[in-house]
Amino acid sequence: MAKAADSREVAAPARAAAQDDLILEALELSLNGPRRFWLGFVFVDDGRAAARARNLAEALAVGRAGTLETHAAAGPPDVGRTARDVLRHAPTDSPVWVEWSGVGRSVADRGAVEDALALLNAGRSRLVKSLHGGLVIAAPTWSEAALANGAVDLWSGREFALRLPSLAAGDWAPTNPRAEPALESLPLLWERLAPIAVMRALRESGPDAALALADALAESADTSDRPRLKTVAAGVALQAVQREMALARAAAVVESDAAEPTVVAAAAQIAASASSDWASGSRLWSAAVEAIERALGPDDPITLASRNNLAGAYQTAGDVQHAIPLYEATLTDMERILGTDHPDTLTSRSNLATAYQEAGDLTRAIPLHETTLADRVRNLGSDHPDTLTSRNNLATAYQEAGDLPRAIALYEATLTSSERILGPYHPNTLSHRNNLALAYESSGHPERAIPLLEATVSDRERILGRDHPDTLTSRNGLAYAYQSVGDLTRAIPLYELTLSDRERTLGPEHPKTLVSRNNLAGVHKEAGNLARAVALHQATLADRERILGPDHPDTLVSRNNVASVVESTGDLTRAIALFESTLADFERILGPDHPNTLTSRNNLAGAYQAAGDLAHAVPLYEATLADRERILGADHPTSLISRRNLAAAYEAAGERDRAIPLYQRALADSERILGPDHPDTHAIRESWTAAQANDRK
Repeated sequence: MAKAADSREVAAPARAAAQDDLILEALELSLNGPRRFWLGFVFVDDGRAAARARNLAEALAVGRAGTLETHAAAGPPDVGRTARDVLRHAPTDSPVWVEWSGVGRSVADRGAVEDALALLNAGRSRLVKSLHGGLVIAAPTWSEAALANGAVDLWSGREFALRLPSLAAGDWAPTNPRAEPALESLPLLWERLAPIAVMRALRESGPDAALALADALAESADTSDRPRLKTVAAGVALQAVQREMALARAAAVVESDAAEPTVVAAAAQIAASASSDWASGSRLWSAAVEAIERALGPDDPITLASRNNLAGAYQTAGDVQHAIPLYEATLTDMERILGTDHPDTLTSRSNLATAYQEAGDLTRAIPLHETTLADRVRNLGSDHPDTLTSRNNLATAYQEAGDLPRAIALYEATLTSSERILGPYHPNTLSHRNNLALAYESSGHPERAIPLLEATVSDRERILGRDHPDTLTSRNGLAYAYQSVGDLTRAIPLYELTLSDRERTLGPEHPKTLVSRNNLAGVHKEAGNLARAVALHQATLADRERILGPDHPDTLVSRNNVASVVESTGDLTRAIALFESTLADFERILGPDHPNTLTSRNNLAGAYQAAGDLAHAVPLYEATLADRERILGADHPTSLISRRNLAAAYEAAGERDRAIPLYQRALADSERILGPDHPDTHAIRESWTAAQANDRK
């Protein structure tokens, strides 16, 4: 047994190239020695750093005409399984890598790792007899204490122990479900056309009975009234989540010459909502608006409502460049024709605010949300459902601006009012509860978020049905919350179930289905299943380019994610080229100041740093930090991430006199803004502590 004094204890610096040198040095000495049992530990919390170390080990193993055998655990049950698999292993000359770095910090996670270490410690003699190529255990940094205290034989017999800090923090979180502002259509036009009997059947007997009645009425109606009743049937089909049926019936009415303008407007609204190809939905709306305007004139309220909803179709398609001018023109006309306080005018103003928000223009979005809320309180009262919607939308804007305390307070007040006014199980109340839970998660309080999301999923399944789009949205949010605490054993199956249900109910090409596939790819990347993650991300990118177009914001997100997963595989040359082209696309399409553009620039800087190219990384980090502070404010969470990343780059460049004060400021700001227990605060504190320790050497 090697003595403890002979082991190599290394605290690796942040610079990726230097980190690689330490990994290679430790592994080469062990891998290139005689065939015998040896044991090494890699302590790491960053999935990218763990994947990088594993890829280097695999390259070394292949280089000596061998293979690296990997046993990965995604959560507590897998930890014990991997330990038992290794103990039962047949004699082999291949090195074995046990991957536990993706395990979280929960009580269950800690207990699983401690039990597995005790099991391996007790069976060390079996490991010596069978693993002639050596064993590496990659585990979270907190597990080092468990080794030293509870697995003494393993720990004292180690040949090396590497402590790898996180690489530069990337802040793109494509799997993070945002609390969405409510995009408000003007009243559902088909409901205004529906016979009382159909609406009563919908309320009392459900959509299937209402659809049968609407179909029967349409079949028996005379020719002039048939388009109206077919449109009503299409609306009921949409309520029943039968999208293909709703789209086919509504499109037929839009394209007919016999329907009145009000009927065409209602049918176009249904078609745009039912279409999985948002570009097609927008075209249907555009054709309908032109026909309505020819028939009724540009100032008719129905024309204005149709124009508002066409802007909404553009916005849903991610085309805010077309949506915003149309919303602005429609709002101007509504204020002139209907007055500034008309409910439809307030709806139009609310939608313009959400479009500004989606475009990243929070300086215009937040004041407009605040004005709309004040006007609705004055005109409709504080308890009106539209007022609650405005309060929710303002909270989402505050959250996006990084002002989580104000956002959470507003979400909580909105939920309390909604439960009192609409009842605890009203669909709007469930939406408010879902958004509050996501805000709790963003603020670093999963212990508050997860129970609320679990309750919301359960209530939506019971009230709306397991296949309702809102139910699937909540399930996606719950999967993300599990992922955020490292509980991948619950996150992965839930993402898979949500993807399967969306493929079945919405179709494989619906934008939300593509979101689910993207999210599943992200969690597989985090679990270290890089081959699966690469395949899913590439398939999602190809589908988004084909369905949404190469310039759609979601397509750009997928392009970024492909670059990120390629970086995780260690192919930095290709990753940098992908990040560079993606950044150019963001700047061209969204503009240089859009938050997503700034995120893309941050990620490119991280790739440069991972490749050891600090000459490119440092100026890019500096520019990104300056722009984020100018556009989003110095206290925005992404500004804090940029500050930490720049400090790490300074440290990697040997400029500790610039790094340590920046770490200090980032930590103080993060504790003040996010709280001392937020995961980002923990990460900054660990980086600062490591920098101080290195500075004292």
